[in-house]
Amino acid sequence: MRHRGRITSWNDNKGYGFLTSEQGDERVFLHISAFTGRHARPKGGEVVTYLLSRDARNRARALDVRYADRPAASSGRVAATLTAAAFLATLGALSVWHRAPAWTLVPYLVVSVVSLGLYHTDKSSARAGGWRTPESVLHLWDALGGWPGGLIAQQWFRHKNRKPDFQFVFWLTVVAHLGGWAWYLLAPISLPGIGNLSR
Repeated sequence: MRHRGRITSWNDNKGYGFLTSEQGDERVFLHISAFTGRHARPKGGEVVTYLLSRDARNRARALDVRYADRPAASSGRVAATLTAAAFLATLGALSVWHRAPAWTLVPYLVVSVVSLGLYHTDKSSARAGGWRTPESVLHLWDALGGWPGGLIAQQWFRHKNRKPDFQFVFWLTVVAHLGGWAWYLLAPISLPGIGNLSR
């Protein structure tokens, strides 16, 4: 029979937590792999239904976990994907219109893929308890132009997106890139003997 309970604690970096049955008589271990289908990752507090199992030490464990009210697709994922896509599409358009060098888009795409891969690898290592990618490395690749990939990875993998210190540095990087492009496009060019010209 299926049971119903609420997720009362959740460690997203490690991918597990505990839920409490509606009767409140027992804490049940919950691992991310117990969720069926392509559900959004839990944050804690969600009501779920599950099958109750026991491990070798007779500890309660949840299987075939489903949200009682399946949450809608994460708005954060949609916003991150649209933001990154809009930025890259804008760079592509600027290249076509000769307002930016023709090769501009390619480095951003390549470095974004690398950045996304590093986030994914670090998230997987966090779950498995393996070697972690230093945050300074993630920041470096974002600063080199991989922030669109980093932004997508943070939301889709739910990684580093709830660490204030990390987010502060990340968004400084984004602002620096956007500010640099704004300056490049709007600031006049001063040429000897000609004066100021706008791009």
